[in-house]
Parts: sequence; C-alpha cells; structure tokens
Amino acid sequence: MLSLSFKNLLLLLPLWTLATASAHAATPLPPAPVLNKISLIIRGRAPLRAESEAFSRAAAGDEAAFLKAYGERLDAYFRDPGFANQVEAYHQVWWHMPSGESTHLASYIVTQDRPYREIFVKDYLYLAGGNVLSIGYFNYLSIAPLTATPIPALGESYQVIRLSPDEPRFRSIFSNIDFLQRFPDTATNSNRKRANHIFRTFLCENLTNVVLPGAKIPVSGPHGSSPECLGCHTRLDPMARFFDQWPPYDQDQLMSHDGSRPAIGSLVVKGPDGSAQATTGATESALGVFLSQSPQVQQCLVQKIWEFAAGPNTRLEDSAKAELVATLQRTGSFKSTLKQAFLHPYLWSTEAPSPLNFADVAPSLQGCATCHAKEQAPFFDAEHYPFSQNPDENRTLLRRIYGAATNVAGYVRMPPGTQPSLPSESLAKLRDWIGAGALDAHLQATINDADSKEILDE
Repeated sequence: MLSLSFKNLLLLLPLWTLATASAHAATPLPPAPVLNKISLIIRGRAPLRAESEAFSRAAAGDEAAFLKAYGERLDAYFRDPGFANQVEAYHQVWWHMPSGESTHLASYIVTQDRPYREIFVKDYLYLAGGNVLSIGYFNYLSIAPLTATPIPALGESYQVIRLSPDEPRFRSIFSNIDFLQRFPDTATNSNRKRANHIFRTFLCENLTNVVLPGAKIPVSGPHGSSPECLGCHTRLDPMARFFDQWPPYDQDQLMSHDGSRPAIGSLVVKGPDGSAQATTGATESALGVFLSQSPQVQQCLVQKIWEFAAGPNTRLEDSAKAELVATLQRTGSFKSTLKQAFLHPYLWSTEAPSPLNFADVAPSLQGCATCHAKEQAPFFDAEHYPFSQNPDENRTLLRRIYGAATNVAGYVRMPPGTQPSLPSESLAKLRDWIGAGALDAHLQATINDADSKEILDE
C-alpha cells in the first residue's frame, strides 16, 4: 500500500486542519479518549482495548501521524454496521420521527453515500414488508404505487423499490406514510403542522412575528390575521398550501380537506443575505426540488451535521461552516461533510471554541425588534450591543429581556400572548452568553460576574 506523505495528507484536509498543522496552534489530545469519543458517536459503542492500543501506537509521534491514524479510524467507523443505527437514531431526534420508513431511508442514503438531496427528490421507495400494511388511514397496498420492482412482502427487510417513470408520487419523504401520519392534517391546523415541521427541521427556522418582504399571501381566519400572528402566518399558511390536494391520496379520504383553498403553495424563505426568496408550485416535486437546492436548507443541514459530530452546544464559526457548506455542495454527501466536521480541531485537539458573543444570540432577538425598536418599552436595537452606553441601563435591559424570555415572576412574558416561547436552544445560548459576561462583538465583557449571577439567578 502506498504511504501517504505529510505533504499529500495536507492536500486532503480542510483548510482549518491545514492552518492548525502549519501554525501548530493546536495540540492533539491523548489518543485513547479521542478514539473513545468518536467511536461512541459514530458507531454507538466504545472501542475494544486492542483497538485503542493500536490507535495509540499509530498516532504516536508528530501531528501528521496523529491525523493520518485519526482519518483512517474515521473511515473504518463509517463502515461499521453501528453507524447506520447511529444515523437513524440521530434522524429520529432531528426529524421528530419514530423509527420507520423515513428514518431508515435517511440511514440508507447516508451509509450508502448517496446524495443527501434524495430525501427531497428520489425515484424509489425504501420499504420493509411491515411498512406496506401500515397502521392508520393509508397503506401502500391500498394506494397501489406504480413500481418497476415488486413491493416487499410481509416479513421482508428494507429494500429499494424503483418507481415507474410514469409514477409522479412518492418523490420525497413528504409523501411517506409515516411522515403524513406523524404530522396529521386536521380541520384546525389545515396542514400548518406539516408546514411548521419543514421550517423547523429543514430550514432550521422557528418562525417569529417578522413579515419578510415577498410574503404577501393573504392569511385567512381571525387568528392568522391578527397583528401579533401575521408574521408567522404569512409564511406558514402558504407553505401549508403545498399539502392541499396532496397527490398521493384520493382527496375523498382526506377528512379535513377544504376544497375552497387553492392548491398552489408559495414558499418564502430567507436567502443567505437575509433577503426573501419565493417559489410557487402545487406538487410534491415542486416543493422537493426547491428544498433540495435551497441555500438555507444547505446551511441547516450543515448545522445538523456539525451537531452530530460535536454536539449541539459546540460553537461553529462562520468560516468553518462555510467550508462545510462548500463540501456539501461539492460532494452532495452527508458522510463526507460529517468526516470533515470530525476533522475540525475542536474534536481532536486542545483547541477550544471562542466564547459566545452578541452575534451568537442576536438572531434570537430579531423577532423582538418589530416592537421594541419602535414604541414598546424597553427600547433596544436587536442588531447592536450594548443596547445602552450607560452600564446601569444596559444591565437593567438584560435583566428584563432574560426575565421576560424565561417567564420569571414579575416580568411580562415575551413573546406576548399565545406566541411560542424562544426555542430551548436559544434560551440556553442566551443564558450562556450572559453567564460569560455578555460579550459584545469585540469579545469584550460588558457585565461582571456579580451582574451575571444576579440576572440569571433572579
């Protein structure tokens, strides 16, 4: 076997590893705990003692030896059968789905290193015999999809069933029966539950009361037209329209179908520069193709890949995220992008992420700016921090913001009314930011330890 020189190794590594290796800014951690960590994450079990000893021997010496041995172990663990189980388990949490058709499809795509966009645009079903007669209103036998290969019989394991070219349905996970039953349509939610799932899961966006330019679709109903709800519904309701007259099923079977609603959906998402981008369509394919090409979906997917490798609370800098996005765009591969994430120095060296600063929490406060940058007290600019140049006023503002966001007694709950609270990950990030001194954009602390404790322990 040809040996890989250090020079050639560097050509294969991402830029952050190259910078670390050339500048020696990071020192590899002891091999045994590094191997234990990646083994538990990738294949769900600790390495055997012999594995750990072999890795320690191979990684001994300089940084090049460590990285070479580390990369080889990553490749070996990605081939381990346990990797498929870990991928499926991760998608169960990320997609809010039980083990079944959709999560097995994700595991198949990742472990077989197929383009990840196939979750949105595919020409096959991935079914086991037990899924054919699914519990609920629908099953594949009653729907009778047109296929080029037979649907598996009861008891047969998961396999690819090629769809016929003239079968327009089942081209994304959004027509998987387990997806439709996990996020059911009702007379009250009118497919909004499915629409919200797409925003949250594939766009990494918890909708807030901000009306984006381009989101001009009329919103029906008293709840959807009230001022405090309009920002969400001008985006949520058009997305929900993609699911009206949904092609996989006879519309007479859809209990909550309202024939008066148009089938045309209008998906409005945020572009990389913050501007609005819109598309319209009425089919599963139209929605799937748009999502498969959306920069926001790619950014969200990279964030989830990073969380798979590093956990949800490890900071991913913009430069590293841009490189992961570039890898995903170039390869289309979840696995290749995941490997690059594991090569980040935070996962194998003494290098640690910089502390949270205001840029990390500012997105969570953007929804507040609609009111508080205008007439509502307290006034603050959600794009700039410190909010006030007066330290006392600034501490008071932070106390009120944190108290309102976490529903502390004595503070008016924010967001008000029936609007959903900030997501738990946003609240955790806000708490960590305050606890670290509420650093501004220049990484300068704006409050001391006593202030942090007073705000957080109130």
